[in-house]
Amino acid sequence: MYKRILVPLDGSEASERAIPEAEFLVERGGGELVLVSAAESGQLALRLTNMVEERAWRQCEMYLKSRSALLKPTTAHRTLVLQPGNVGELLVETADELGCDLIVLTSHGRNGLGRQVLGSVAEEVARNAYVPTLILGPRCQLRNASGTLDRHSAGPAPTGRF
Repeated sequence: MYKRILVPLDGSEASERAIPEAEFLVERGGGELVLVSAAESGQLALRLTNMVEERAWRQCEMYLKSRSALLKPTTAHRTLVLQPGNVGELLVETADELGCDLIVLTSHGRNGLGRQVLGSVAEEVARNAYVPTLILGPRCQLRNASGTLDRHSAGPAPTGRF
C-alpha cells in the first residue's frame, strides 16, 4: 500500500476531513503521514517585518502539532511548514521531493465565481502531481475510530442542479 502520504491542511475544518482517510490508508501499509501547511503567499508577501513572518510560521507549526496530536499513537507522521508561494505548486514539489506516493486533500466545493476568484488548489494539485491524488469532496463520509465509514458525517445533500 502507501508508504508516504502527503496531507495538506489549511486550517479549515474542511481540510482536516482528509486526516482520518489518510490515516486509514497509511496504517494498511505501515507508512507515514506528512501533514503540511503552507502560508498563502499573500499572507507573507508583504514582509512588513521578519517578526510578523516568524509569528505566522510559529502559528503554522503550532497548528500542525495540534492536528498531529489527534492521530493514533501508532501512526507514524511528521509535520512540515512550507515556504510562501503558490500553494498548489509547492504541494506538488513537496510530494515529489519527499517521495510521497499519494496526496490526500479536500475540496471546499466552491463553484462559479467563488472558484474563479479563489481558484482551486485541489484542482491544481490533481492536474500537476506526479502521484495519485485523492480529493475528498465536502459531502464525503468520514471514517470513524474503527475505520468504517460514518454515514452521519456526510455534509448536507446538494440542492439545485449539478
